[in-house]
Amino acid sequence: MPAHVLSRAWRAATRTPRRRTITVTAAVIVLVAATYGGVTLGNNASKCPAGRFHGPLHECVGVTDGSYDFIPQLHLVDQAILAENQNARRLAAREHGQVATIALLLPLTSPDPSMRAEIVQEVQGAYVAQYRANHRANGLQPPIRLVLANPGANSTWYIPVGRDLQAVEGAPDNLRAVAGISVSTATTKKEVAWLTKHQIPVVGGAITADDIANTPASDPFPGFARAEPTNDQEAQALARFGKVSPRQAIVVQDSRTDDDYITTLAKWFDDHSAYQPFTFQSSPDESQPGITANTFANVTVPGICSVQKTKHINWIYFAGRQVQLRLFINALAAGCQGSQFTILTGSAASHLTSDPSLNTAAFSKGLTLEYAAIASSKIWNGTSQGADGRSAAGWPGFAGTIKAHSGTRQSQIGTVSLANGQSIINYDAVLTAIAGIRALTNAGNPMPALQQVAHGWGNLSGTRAVPGASGQICLDNAGNPYDKPVPIVKYGDLASAVPAWPNGHPPQYPCIVPRNG
Repeated sequence: MPAHVLSRAWRAATRTPRRRTITVTAAVIVLVAATYGGVTLGNNASKCPAGRFHGPLHECVGVTDGSYDFIPQLHLVDQAILAENQNARRLAAREHGQVATIALLLPLTSPDPSMRAEIVQEVQGAYVAQYRANHRANGLQPPIRLVLANPGANSTWYIPVGRDLQAVEGAPDNLRAVAGISVSTATTKKEVAWLTKHQIPVVGGAITADDIANTPASDPFPGFARAEPTNDQEAQALARFGKVSPRQAIVVQDSRTDDDYITTLAKWFDDHSAYQPFTFQSSPDESQPGITANTFANVTVPGICSVQKTKHINWIYFAGRQVQLRLFINALAAGCQGSQFTILTGSAASHLTSDPSLNTAAFSKGLTLEYAAIASSKIWNGTSQGADGRSAAGWPGFAGTIKAHSGTRQSQIGTVSLANGQSIINYDAVLTAIAGIRALTNAGNPMPALQQVAHGWGNLSGTRAVPGASGQICLDNAGNPYDKPVPIVKYGDLASAVPAWPNGHPPQYPCIVPRNG
């Protein structure tokens, strides 16, 4: 069966933009079994960690040091990780010490080619952080060992994989942190809660939901830190960047309550608009249009057109996922011809860059789309670097290491794409975990305890702020990045991105977090 037919069928039945697992029909199971023969998506099935296979794809779930490929596309970077793990052991033995292990915990199997490409980017970013820690840090201890932990589609098997990680908390592996965990879903929230309840420190990557975070007043995830700002912070940066007042903007929001990305984004937008929002409800499977296009064409867009004429509003806050955003843009272009609108939204918009159903002509006829990207390789181009040298300080090291390792020769990790920011943010998450471990390491404490790492994220501020590739990561005592730059990207102009700050300006150096955050 042609690969593109399988991919389309599987995506329609099991995928959402949030990697949410839904009921799989018998027909799809037969289709997948016929195509893959019931064999794991990774290679060398006999090496699957703990021999654990799950799901209709018979996917391998567990933890590997690079000796097993969860998907074939990971082979080059897996080999690099395996070699670097062996090097970390040698470095530790030379100093009569031990390695510290960090686990990259993400769904690492998929039949979808685009998702496989994204998985490779995530792992490449984590490897670059490990490599720089062992080769470009002036001998800082301890050496870093990296393992890949696959909880399966939608992270469904996070508990058995979490127990695998618990098994290597002691010597000689010394698990000291988990990094990654990048999708804001109800399962992700449970996953972070389980890990932190079991005293495993966690650094989130592309998580943006406000309710998967600690605050100075509440600590539901003790030991959890983030490399990415929350939706609230990204929305603040967007609004300040656009200089939008509440009376200038209206909100269009998905009314569903089971998607943390949507609900937290909607709350901030709704609180900063003077008008009642236009609501819609997406299909249960958010990757499918459902009847949302009808709602937009018959209710939402006519209402917006009339408001625009009477109130002269030109800004629209959109709280929804990418499929619904595409439907809205197409309906707005058709229904409000000649009107000028700027749509502001979150990082899900980055997926539209490869959506063939988007009416791109709309952007030359009055519509503008600006969104807060997860990370951008273009944020420090040109004059923006001069705005805050500290925020840009981490980029050259990351970019240089990527360039040196990109390729298919021995010891290299394959072609590295920076377009969607996944390699960048996972590099930053692992880099932050490494910095947290090493900040507590000294002659009297050569291997910090898990609880020390979990309670020590607030150390990464001031002169110890992490020089992330996506910008300086200055953590408050709750583990949240303070006033971290947010890349604002304009659709159609991906060659450039502008850094915007939630507080309206870069933090002073050294970054000292104020009492009220």
